[in-house]
Amino acid sequence: MAAFFKPLLLLFFSVTLLMLAPVHLQNSVSGNSFKYEGLWRQSEWVEEQMQKLTPDERIGQLFMVAAYSNKDAAHEDAIMRLVEQYKIGGLIFMQGTPAKQISLTNRYQLAAKVPMLIAIDGEWGLSMRLENTPRFPKQLTLGAIQDNRLLFDMGKEIARQCRRIGVNVNLAPVVDVNNNPNNPVIYDRSFGEDKYNVAQKGIAYMQGMENNGIMACAKHFPGHGDTNADSHYTLPVINHNLAHLLDIELYPFKELIQSGIGGVMTAHLSVPALDNTTVKPGATQTTPTTLSKKVITNLLKNDLHFEGLVFTDALNMKGVSSFFAPGMVDVKALMAGNDILLFSENVGKAIEEIKNAIARNEITQTDIDERVRKILKAKFKLGLDKFEPLTVDNIYADLNTPSADLLIRNLYKNALTLARNDLQLVPFKQLETKQFASLSIGANTLTDFQRYLDKYAPFEHHTLKTTDTERAYSQKFEDLKGFSQVIIGLHKMTNKAASNYGIPPSAISLINRLRQVTQVTLVVFGSPYSLSNFGGMETVLAAYEDNPITQSLAAQALFGAIPLLGKLPVSASGYYAYAQGTATAGALRFEYSMPEDAGINSQYLSQPIDSIAQQAIADGATPGCVVLVAKNGKVIFEKAYGYQTYGKDVAVQTTDIYDLASVTKIAATTLGIMEMYERGYMGLYDTLGKFLPEIDGSNKAGLRIRNILIHEAGLEAWIPFFEKTLATGVRDQIYHPVPDSTWSVEVAKDMYMRKDYIQIMYETIKNSPLPNKEYKYSDLGYFYFKAILEKYAGKPLDKFVAERYYSHLGGNTLGFNPHHRFSKRRIVPSENDTKWRFQRVQGYVHDMGAAMLGGVGGHAGLFADANDLAMVMQMLLNKGHYGGERFFNQSTIDLFTAYQKEGSRRGLAFDKPETNPNLPSPTGKLCSYKTFGHTGFTGTCAWADPDNDLVFVFLSNRTYPKMNNNKLIGMSIRNKLQDAVYEAMAKSSGKIK
Repeated sequence: MAAFFKPLLLLFFSVTLLMLAPVHLQNSVSGNSFKYEGLWRQSEWVEEQMQKLTPDERIGQLFMVAAYSNKDAAHEDAIMRLVEQYKIGGLIFMQGTPAKQISLTNRYQLAAKVPMLIAIDGEWGLSMRLENTPRFPKQLTLGAIQDNRLLFDMGKEIARQCRRIGVNVNLAPVVDVNNNPNNPVIYDRSFGEDKYNVAQKGIAYMQGMENNGIMACAKHFPGHGDTNADSHYTLPVINHNLAHLLDIELYPFKELIQSGIGGVMTAHLSVPALDNTTVKPGATQTTPTTLSKKVITNLLKNDLHFEGLVFTDALNMKGVSSFFAPGMVDVKALMAGNDILLFSENVGKAIEEIKNAIARNEITQTDIDERVRKILKAKFKLGLDKFEPLTVDNIYADLNTPSADLLIRNLYKNALTLARNDLQLVPFKQLETKQFASLSIGANTLTDFQRYLDKYAPFEHHTLKTTDTERAYSQKFEDLKGFSQVIIGLHKMTNKAASNYGIPPSAISLINRLRQVTQVTLVVFGSPYSLSNFGGMETVLAAYEDNPITQSLAAQALFGAIPLLGKLPVSASGYYAYAQGTATAGALRFEYSMPEDAGINSQYLSQPIDSIAQQAIADGATPGCVVLVAKNGKVIFEKAYGYQTYGKDVAVQTTDIYDLASVTKIAATTLGIMEMYERGYMGLYDTLGKFLPEIDGSNKAGLRIRNILIHEAGLEAWIPFFEKTLATGVRDQIYHPVPDSTWSVEVAKDMYMRKDYIQIMYETIKNSPLPNKEYKYSDLGYFYFKAILEKYAGKPLDKFVAERYYSHLGGNTLGFNPHHRFSKRRIVPSENDTKWRFQRVQGYVHDMGAAMLGGVGGHAGLFADANDLAMVMQMLLNKGHYGGERFFNQSTIDLFTAYQKEGSRRGLAFDKPETNPNLPSPTGKLCSYKTFGHTGFTGTCAWADPDNDLVFVFLSNRTYPKMNNNKLIGMSIRNKLQDAVYEAMAKSSGKIK
């Protein structure tokens, strides 16, 4: 048979040998071969072990038995008996936990006469078998990645985790070419349908492991990809001719063998082109490849020159066990040329049958010894000549590291595939022109995908279960047809083609109906083969798997936060062909990641922030808070602490909406002032009188815009307008509990002010004194800025900033008077007012002056969650650019955020770090002097640091229940939190700008 294969093999492999030359060179340079001294020590150790082992015990070395760390003591004792009685050569650990597996590994290894190979099926990492361990992507997902260095990194990290728990053989990668969509057993365990892609990714994954001390094992030889049966239950048949097998199925194995892989696992297949002999007399099936000498010895070992360990697939699988009794199947596998007998049904019986085969001269002791020596050499190479017991201390922290999490995230990130983008919708831009809705099919509740969509734009969310009625699906069409953009996620899919991947016909019908009347973006959180249902769809994103990571990343990709780089690893149809995928750029909007993605150690960042925030709450500085940190355009920390009130009735969420108080000045009013300046409608040395003729003749008419912005116009700090309305008899004249044409200014719940009283307020400001032109922080100038901007825009300030900025940014929560748009539960209360409003202030602005302007002040009144406020700061940090749109020129940003005069820390409206060390600073001590932002009376702040590409946002309601609680300020909580970020950066990198 070997002579029959060789002519074709020589021609086929001589060509590909040239293609592999760089890999061979890398292999030799990396030092995979032993040096002379190492070879001598290996040989010495191997012979020592051979002398220790009796002939029967040497047979025991050929067996690798399944062990579980989640079974009872009886199972553990049974494994121990096999170790002690038969001196088995290895264990393959199945389901359980890392801690228990370590404990058992120590126990079994210490009882072993020769340390055992410890294997695991870890195709997507330890989580394939063990609980509470990192779960890497399936290989089909990895097949979409274009940068194979990531697979090397994955192999390296899996190797680290394997070593940590005492595993030295990972039965991966799968290098079957999945060219049959109906394959029931390989499917997403394969890198895909292209032999080159499968081989390249298999090599990268393998080298990552083997370069880091773990033996890899390519499976399932000679190729299980083109089957429609599962060898766990039957013997699949592959009827391809030899030329096809050499060209497709065998190609990846040959490549990995040439690259030096340590192990190959055989498959239980009937492949007549390789061995057409019947499995036994009278049978119709041909000999399973695992039991075929023609396949294992002649083809794999002789023709392909594989010199590593040959592992059988599990010998209890029906693909072989249905033909031979326990023990005899082991003999057949050994005679075929396999080195390690995996999952034997009866080790004792198998050893007896092997001894009988030796007595019958069907196999010799020399054959046994040769294979045992090969196994022992592998053990030496894997460090088993000096086994040391492992510790379970910190095992879960050791395995579940932030670096592992970041790698997993990057793997998924690079796999996402924009299969169709015919209308060039992705990434979404011009958000202000779109009405978004989302639909999650297969979900019972709101999904992570939908929650992340909310971070980018206002959405109306819908869900449907796959079991919902046709009527429910029809109603959803009515609900969604009026939106301009409908994003549909398919969830909880299956990998079974027979059930159409779990997609009900009603879902397909709904999607097709919707795309006839509106623009639909389909996101498939499952099998790419399912795309065959959606021919003609213009916008389709393949996410491959359904988990919190893919859901988060898919939302980010649609809005341009991350690039789309993947290509389909399989063909679903002519419309969705192999390697199809449109690349897009990222960094358009905020990416949501983790500290390590910005070079910061998670613990260095989270521990001090947690400590400071929790101390603030414990000491009564605030009932709760939210902290957000963005670095390099990525939100790397966002966490909520405490409760909305000290009653602890509602826990704070990161999506809670806070009263920003004076942060309104820079996140609303100043945006309009910068626009007027940039467009030539306002000069910094223009006077108020130029824009407001109604103040002509007053001492305010000559105040210059610049002086107001740097708080050197001489204005009083504030005027308590509300106090004049408190007197008995006066209050009832100013406020009514219900609105009408006279009492139309909504101050608080069931509290409406006379609309003409606003004019009285402006007259009061107009007639107020100007004591001097020295620095005094004042709100009063922003009353005038509000009036100026409303004249400029021709509409109220709240509508102007919402339409001009927030709708473009996608800032859903940014705005005034949130009680009109959001549930009360989501809005954090700012005070229990017992002096003026006599109610809990929640959803209405806390600032009295802004409240008397109907909740919309130039100095206060803006609300937002941390994410949306950070979005404004990032736009400013980006020099006026965000989401593919330019809001301001860089020169304008630079001017307004710079120090304006010596001796003053103020920019134009923006606050900045104090440069005088003898004066208190609104910022921490460690930020750069280019930092700009503002604080808010309610306990908020927002800062952007251009030198460190950093945004810091802190939101709290320190004014609840009473605004005279100054502990937050006295404890310098905001400053300490900001400094904690810089300290984490410095500790992580050893340097800081």
